[in-house]
This record gives sequence, structure tokens and C-alpha cells, in this order.
Amino acid sequence: ATLINENSNFMESIQDVLTLSLLWNQIEKINKSSSLTDLMKCSTSEILRNIHHRKYLESLNLPNPKEDSIIELNKKIAFSLFEKDISSIGYSDLYNIIGNLFPKCDYISLNEIVGYLADSFFDITATNESYAFAYQHRRFSEYFTILSLDDKIEKDLNYLRTQNIIINFDLFDKM
Repeated sequence: ATLINENSNFMESIQDVLTLSLLWNQIEKINKSSSLTDLMKCSTSEILRNIHHRKYLESLNLPNPKEDSIIELNKKIAFSLFEKDISSIGYSDLYNIIGNLFPKCDYISLNEIVGYLADSFFDITATNESYAFAYQHRRFSEYFTILSLDDKIEKDLNYLRTQNIIINFDLFDKM
């Protein structure tokens, strides 16, 4: 009740079951100045530090700190989905993104990274001859897209205008 009275804007952004579930898990870290971005940051950090995921993360062929590498990778994936205006990504596109970001990875490493991402952030849909990866919830995709856009805007204040990116007001308003 206190959070509702002190941070009504944040509470209005809790509009679906996953976000409510994330709030339930992170309620002790949320306060009157928290935003949805803070909730997503806490949730992502918890996934990366979770004992089940941690052991798997440490074995990946990624530069240290591995958590930062996974976040950078998610930013690239989410931004690629954003640019193409799609909600899922196929194996070949996923492999290309990982290979471009981490060119020293071999096929075994690529498979392990894809497995980690699938286990931590994605749902997998099998089609006739392929797999499609979609974020477990659009909030993860939105969060990583916002982080990516923030990086791009920090480097070039005119980025959104020069790239003719139409701002999704709903995305920015909620995040």
C-alpha cells in the first residue's frame, strides 16, 4: 500500500503477470523512486547471479566480466529485433550476432552461449526445420533495447533523428 501511494507511476507500469511476478521477487529492492527500468535491472542481475545460471555462465567462452558480456549480447539481440520490428530471432541470426560480438568463439562456444541465453532469457519455438528464439517476455526485450538506445544516443545525440527511428512512446513511457 505504501508503494502504491509513494510511487503510483511505477505501480501503473505493472500491467501484466510477468512484471507482477518480477515485482514480487524484487519487492525488497523497490522503493518510492524506483522505475520499471530499475525492476528490470534487478531482475536481470538476479538471473545472472542465480546459482543455476552462475555455474553455467562461468563455463562460457566469453570475456570477463561475463555478466557484462551477456548484457551486451542481449542489447545487440534486442536492438536487432527492434530494428527489424520482429519478436523472435532464428538460429542463424543469433549465431551471427554472437559471432560478430565475440569473434573468437568457436562452434561449441556459440552453441553453449545460445543454450545459456535460451535457458536464462528466451523461449524457444520449434518449426519444421528451425528454431525461433523470443524473449520470455517483451519487458526483457524492451529493457535491453532501451539500454542499447541509451548507448547510441550517448555517442550521438542526433541518433534517433538521423536513423529515422520512430519513437515508440509506449516503450519509453513505461521504461
